[in-house]
Amino acid sequence: MKHIIVLFAGCVSFLLIIGTNRGEAALLASYSFSEGSGTTTMDSSSSGLALTMSGTTFLSPGVGGTGYALNTAAAASNYGNVAKATGASSIFANLKSYTITGWYNAAATNPSGRILAIGNTSSGDFLQLYFGSSSGNSALALQAGTTGTSLALVNSSATSQFNSAGSWVFFAVTVDTTVSNLNSGVKFYVGSTSASASQVANASGAQGSLAGYVTPTDLDVIALANSFNSGTSANNRALVNASLDNIQIYGSTTDASGALDLSTLQGIQVAAIPEAKLSDLLLLSGGILVACRLVNKSAARVEAK
Repeated sequence: MKHIIVLFAGCVSFLLIIGTNRGEAALLASYSFSEGSGTTTMDSSSSGLALTMSGTTFLSPGVGGTGYALNTAAAASNYGNVAKATGASSIFANLKSYTITGWYNAAATNPSGRILAIGNTSSGDFLQLYFGSSSGNSALALQAGTTGTSLALVNSSATSQFNSAGSWVFFAVTVDTTVSNLNSGVKFYVGSTSASASQVANASGAQGSLAGYVTPTDLDVIALANSFNSGTSANNRALVNASLDNIQIYGSTTDASGALDLSTLQGIQVAAIPEAKLSDLLLLSGGILVACRLVNKSAARVEAK
């Protein structure tokens, strides 16, 4: 019995480490859409960037069959619809490394539109994550631009998970501008409620330089599901045709710690999935979760005796 208790305690510690390890990166924004009603969704990070919802609603349930998500419905006439916050000021300025994570549930195969956009409506400087295209299929694309310089752009390769409809897909993109080139500095990851996150290869044809991904100093608007300047005559954009949940942004202005590693991303993924769904992710940690569950059952049998 003593050995079982010790091993089980070790398993619990392991799960806690997977779910909470974030390194030195700061959590800059976090949206779980837990309000369920109204036109405002709160930012649970210390930044306090509450989003005002225009033409978007809450969806129940969210990822994993619990809570709420940001409900969207793309149409040609709804380019002004968005969930947006102004006053971001210096929160996203001069980031040398950062990570964007979240979940989406596409309304149709090959989704399109912006997942997240941060920018300045006056200068036009921006950073945006959106559904691009690779060989005719949806892929994720990260694009940055500063007034007077060329754009930086990297697309992920397309996968069947990116293109799926009617199920929750976990995504993550990490940026580390301290390395040598775009393809090693920008990485994309994808997973689901039944498959652990893994890295997806970048598509060929990256544009610009990695230095272009150091965020400008004037990014003061953050928007989900559309462009940060949606609704203006020059930037008519359709709302993304996917519901969104658990959107988080991490970052660092000093080093590479804002680009979270795979194990940390998998921890963020697991944290969003109810316990009943965790059995689908037994391979997440190379079998350790399997051992934990077996030990747990063994401990229960011993207690029963």
